[in-house]
Amino acid sequence: MTLYRLLPRLVLGLLVLSAAPAPAARAGAQPSPAAVVETTAFEFEPVVDGAAVRHEFTIANRGDAPLRLLKVRTG
Repeated sequence: MTLYRLLPRLVLGLLVLSAAPAPAARAGAQPSPAAVVETTAFEFEPVVDGAAVRHEFTIANRGDAPLRLLKVRTG
């Protein structure tokens, strides 16, 4: 598998694993973010080595606190 096909899967996998669903509301519970990614995979078509490729993933916050994505890196 080429780097161009593996990289988006790696980044998305890390985002999905780091996003926890919002806990059920309970008395005294602190607000928390909840990241939701509707499209969990994207497979690029074959490209010429060195060509730029791009795809955008939409991440929604369905929680009740701000969602902060920190230290996002490519593999």
